[in-house]
Amino acid sequence: MPAEATIVLRRSDTASRRDAPREQPARPPREQPEQPLREQPERPVESPSESEKGPQTPRRRWVRWALFALLPLALIGGSYWYVTGGSVMSTDDAYVEADKVGISTDVSGIVKEVDVTNNQHVDGGQVLFRLDDLPFRLALERADAQVGIVRNDLNALKANYRDMQAQIKQAQDDIEYYDREFHRQQDLAAKNIASQQTFDTARRNLQNAQQKLASLNQQLAAIAANLNGDPDILVEQHPRYLDAMAQRNEAARQLDHAVVKAPFAGIVTNVPAIAPGKYLQASMTAFYLVATDYVWVDS
Repeated sequence: MPAEATIVLRRSDTASRRDAPREQPARPPREQPEQPLREQPERPVESPSESEKGPQTPRRRWVRWALFALLPLALIGGSYWYVTGGSVMSTDDAYVEADKVGISTDVSGIVKEVDVTNNQHVDGGQVLFRLDDLPFRLALERADAQVGIVRNDLNALKANYRDMQAQIKQAQDDIEYYDREFHRQQDLAAKNIASQQTFDTARRNLQNAQQKLASLNQQLAAIAANLNGDPDILVEQHPRYLDAMAQRNEAARQLDHAVVKAPFAGIVTNVPAIAPGKYLQASMTAFYLVATDYVWVDS
């Protein structure tokens, strides 16, 4: 019995549980639609009283003047940023380029002095270095002497030509005389008046005069050939004189190139590569000149 009572009680508990209403899960509260905010009627702004406005007026005035002062500074700063950085493109592989030439000369010689230092700024036409000019001055003196020799030779040839013309004229006169003498002796010999010896002498004199004239003409032709076929040519126009002057001018040019000057303004670099006493070959680069008048950016 006690066991059965227990069973009845458990069943009754179960039945009571079934008869009891089930609890519904809690639902989230529904969102209420937002009600439009009603516009509040504007309230009239109450002007502060004289007691409240008095202490704030200097502060507002200071703030206003500070803003007025900062405005030009902001404009200046913005303009500077735009000019210096705002409108400039930047890159990591850009290089500043400039004209760069190797300084050299077309003559060989020993460096006598260097007139610039490394990284020095020079002007166009400024002396950079000098070679020993003694060999070049001696060459110029020899060339000047050769010009004088050629001038004297040509003047002597012109004088010989005139003298030869005079000798030819005299030979022609002699031939005329010996020809008349020959024919006179020939007539006398034909009449047996003159001796055969006298006739032979007259004939030999005529032949010698003719041979002399021929020799003089050959010499005159040789002199004319040395005068370029024109005995009246000016000495300064003769090829030999022009050649001597060309050699003289070349010697003067080499002497002038013994002093090396800057072709344009710039900065000299690698100047210690040469020093006084060093022999510099022709067209060998002594150092470099970097132009400063024109540079560009290569990226």
